[in-house]
This record gives sequence, C-alpha cells and structure tokens, in this order.
Amino acid sequence: VRVNRTGGLCMVSLLYTDERYEICHGTYEILRTWKVRDMCGPVTSTNPRTHVQVIKVTQKDGPVISDCPADITVTVDAWECLYNGGLPVPKNIDAACSPNYSFSASIFGGGRVFSTINANNLALTARSANLRKGTYRVVYDFKDQCLNKSQCSFNVTVVD
Repeated sequence: VRVNRTGGLCMVSLLYTDERYEICHGTYEILRTWKVRDMCGPVTSTNPRTHVQVIKVTQKDGPVISDCPADITVTVDAWECLYNGGLPVPKNIDAACSPNYSFSASIFGGGRVFSTINANNLALTARSANLRKGTYRVVYDFKDQCLNKSQCSFNVTVVD
C-alpha cells in the first residue's frame, strides 16, 4: 500500500490471470500476468501497472529402473576365446514424465555392446561382442522426453 500525495493511505486493487503452456508431461510453464491498480488515481498507461511472472513447474525425476540386472558371469566361445552374446536388461522402467524413453548401453573395459528399444512395446535388448576373459562394466542409460536421465549398471565377468 502506498501513501498518496496528501499523506493518506490509498486503496490498491490486485488482479492476476494465468496462461498455462505444456512443455511435456509433468512439466509446464505458467505465465502469470499481474495488474496492480491505484484506486485513487485515474486509469492511465501506467495505472494499472502490469508485470508478467514466469512460473516453471518441472518433473525432474528420471525413469525409475526397478530391476537393474545383477552382476553376471559368462563363458567364452570354445573356438574364439571371446564372449559374443545377449546381456540381461531391465524389464520394469517407469518414466513418470512420459510413456516413452530412450535407451542406450555402454561397456567399459573393452569389447562392444549394442542396444535396441522396440518403439511399439518398449522391449529392450542388449548384446555384447568381442569380450575377452576379464570383468567389464555395462552401463544402461535411460532418458525420458523431458530429458531427465537415469542409469543402471552391472558387471560382466567372462571366464574360460
């Protein structure tokens, strides 16, 4: 409340309106337009005063992976002394932001890993190639449509 020229208190009127803009599921912006009117003065280009406030509501949790694979031990192929085969993948991923998410895999320590996701039913597959005897770290990355990320990792030990 401001004091008018004569030193007395003056009435102020306050009003706001909201416009909501969806960004992705669970994330949106509100443009809140505030108007403050000095009821003692005439309506002018500065009375009421207007201000736009941006309120951003975000869902920052990455997909929840409830069944990350446990460490596994596999054996090499008898002829090549390498392991080339499937890897376990999580079956239960809950992406709160959106029903769709991306999936990728990385392997540390050598070899290669390939990952796919079926767009229709979100079935995941992962395969490794050229793993020699030793222990490797496999990391699965999940990203939802709001760009929130989660990771899950496990070890693959290759024995003879």
